[in-house]
Amino acid sequence: MLDLKAKKILLIEDYPVMRKAIRDMLYSLGVITLIEAENGQKAINAMQAHKFDIVLCDYNLGTGKNGLQVLEEARFRRLLASSAAFIMVTAEQVQGMVLSAMENKPDEYLTKPFTAQLLLTRLERTFERKLLFKRVNAATSIDNYSLAIKYCDKLLEESPKKVRTVILKKRAELAVHTQDYVTAQDIYQNILEQRELNWALLGIAQINYLQGNTEEAIGIFQEIISKYPMTMEAYDLLAQSYEATEKHIEAQEALHKAVQLSPQTILRQRKLATIANKTGDLKTAENACKAAVELGRYSIHKSSNDFSNLAQIFKKADKKTEALEVLQTMRAEFPNDPSAELRATIAESEIYQSMGDTEQAEEAFNKALSISKQYDQILDKEIKLEMSKTCYQNNQEEMADTLINHLIKSHIDDDNFINEVNAMHNAIGRKNHVDKLINATRQELTRINNEGVKLYQQEKFIESIAVFAKAFKAMPENKTIILNMTKIILHNIKVSGSTKENMAEAKFYINKAKKLGVAQYKLNSIQMEYAKLVHSFNKTTKK
Repeated sequence: MLDLKAKKILLIEDYPVMRKAIRDMLYSLGVITLIEAENGQKAINAMQAHKFDIVLCDYNLGTGKNGLQVLEEARFRRLLASSAAFIMVTAEQVQGMVLSAMENKPDEYLTKPFTAQLLLTRLERTFERKLLFKRVNAATSIDNYSLAIKYCDKLLEESPKKVRTVILKKRAELAVHTQDYVTAQDIYQNILEQRELNWALLGIAQINYLQGNTEEAIGIFQEIISKYPMTMEAYDLLAQSYEATEKHIEAQEALHKAVQLSPQTILRQRKLATIANKTGDLKTAENACKAAVELGRYSIHKSSNDFSNLAQIFKKADKKTEALEVLQTMRAEFPNDPSAELRATIAESEIYQSMGDTEQAEEAFNKALSISKQYDQILDKEIKLEMSKTCYQNNQEEMADTLINHLIKSHIDDDNFINEVNAMHNAIGRKNHVDKLINATRQELTRINNEGVKLYQQEKFIESIAVFAKAFKAMPENKTIILNMTKIILHNIKVSGSTKENMAEAKFYINKAKKLGVAQYKLNSIQMEYAKLVHSFNKTTKK
């Protein structure tokens, strides 16, 4: 029997009578340390201040964040340890609510009313699973996937047959994450030969998609949706597969079916709005964008971009007044936010231009220019791309070219973003111009890499680092340069010895790579090497 005396528990429930009933239930089970929160924000504050072992959270929490958004934020901000259990509690039986909650994968889902014994049974099941994967989850929580795989393989060797399938599922997921598709496919295929499980079929389809076998992936995703229509991830991956083959209408249809089943997922609504806008289905785009704005109100994923996208959709639909009203609402929702203000002024410039009000359009454009220059260092690449488009539209070609040139240099190895750059230039009739910039940047990146690698092979490590450091100044968000530089810095530390300065330098570039979203499989060996050097450095400095 699970001993709850040593567990610190957070109870999140807005209804006082129900909160007391669950509190009494927990005390009857032996709980000693219990903290209560009557709304979502107080729950987040409590998780920031305390390390909880169990969170028992109601879905509906009145005004503010709901339980789904609490879980979403706790996971996103890593406010809960991998060993902690999150139990979602609700009286809701509406399919959309239930599916949306389950998509965020709480450890358990309880429907009111429930007994103390049922709660205890669910907690015991959860902690049995947590204990099984304790070391694996601890390793993944610090992004050490090589170690997680090592622990998972050990579990497969030592654990009883009854838990083998769930361990294999975890091992396959780790293989996919580290791009070891051969191992992942073998596991999924072996599972399917014994019996058909929707997650194994989904894994096979995902691997096909990731390896570029898009048509085959589409067929399997369709099969999954037909057999297991509540497998929500299949709809998202099907839409991605359709997009990869330029089938935007089919992608929209897949996402539309998904939001009908599970309407509370902000990221899916946001994606549907983007694709529907692309296909010209402005009504669907408007509805999805409005849903994203509403769902974002108390979400960690709240974004001013949803408001500006809605304004652009209204503009396209010739609803200029509504577009301007949305922008004013955005300013109220995001006060003192330079990105939000820039998005608003860019959109206003375009809207006033379409209304024939050149004076206000020019005033908004000049304000956008000022904001763009003042806050250049903190603006993201998407808004800078939008600013470059606005510059072209206002006959400021030199300024637009400067922005685009910098964006291409910094993000030449980001295929999705380069596709956005191409699409934007294609829309304004400057495709040939941007193709020349992209090709020139790729040639320059190849030259820098070749020069740096050549120096490295000649064991001129300091000179090699200098080449990449110079390139980094010109292209501070280029992932290839950052990765190559980090590898050479680490090798130089191994050869020449560690100092406080070179260890800090290595850490800086690793953190930069993580911040830019470099794929974890590319960072695994680098992080392991750095961890060894840190261990050695700490031992040396203690002597």
